[in-house]
Amino acid sequence: MKKLLLLILTVAFISLSGGRLMAGDPDDDKKVNTIKKDKLEKDYLIKKKEYDAVHSNKPIDLYIDYQLGLGVNTANISNALTSSSYDTKSMLSFNTGGIVHISFFEFISFTTGVSFVGKSFKFTPPKMDTTAINTFGSGEKKLSSTYLNIPLYLDFGGMITDRIGLTFTGGPYLGIRLNTDDYNGMAFKNFDLGLSGTLTGNYLIVYPLNLIVGVNFQFGGLNNLSSTRLIDHITTQNYNVFSGVRFWL
Repeated sequence: MKKLLLLILTVAFISLSGGRLMAGDPDDDKKVNTIKKDKLEKDYLIKKKEYDAVHSNKPIDLYIDYQLGLGVNTANISNALTSSSYDTKSMLSFNTGGIVHISFFEFISFTTGVSFVGKSFKFTPPKMDTTAINTFGSGEKKLSSTYLNIPLYLDFGGMITDRIGLTFTGGPYLGIRLNTDDYNGMAFKNFDLGLSGTLTGNYLIVYPLNLIVGVNFQFGGLNNLSSTRLIDHITTQNYNVFSGVRFWL
């Protein structure tokens, strides 16, 4: 009888121990998760302390954004011979670039760099303007344009919390046209002087890497992108959303 009782107790103990090993100890799992969380927090604080120590006394501070976005571009074309304007339609385009943000003594910050911006659009000459139709042809036409933009913007904003920041940059830019697609009589200029504004949010993943997302608007053609006997002036509007990464240097 004692042997039978001992056997039953042994089997029960093994079953309970095996089930616990298979299921895992909730208390042990909780301890492991707490240790991992504490380690991540400790690593974050170490990197933050290192970053603050390096950047606190630097006269010049900078960071770089690598952006990839999708934009919608449209244009306004006024007619030189009639009171009618050209009918235009917007087109989608990809935009990308590397933007450098520079801060002097934490007093003034500005942005420069290079970005590739698609500014293509479709246009149809006014039906009453036979001269324009004879020049460009009847029906809808497409003018493809890709520009290398060089911005010179002022920066406003910064980190709202330890991990989240918000920045607005705005000012003039110079665009250099990279392609030569054109229509006889359009005389589309190879340089574009415009204004731009960008709102960017950043989330600090780990020093010095940030994830960024933002929106951008560009008004081009301050220098008038075309002025001929058929066209008074051309301006463009580009709306762009983008994402990417930011590196603090």
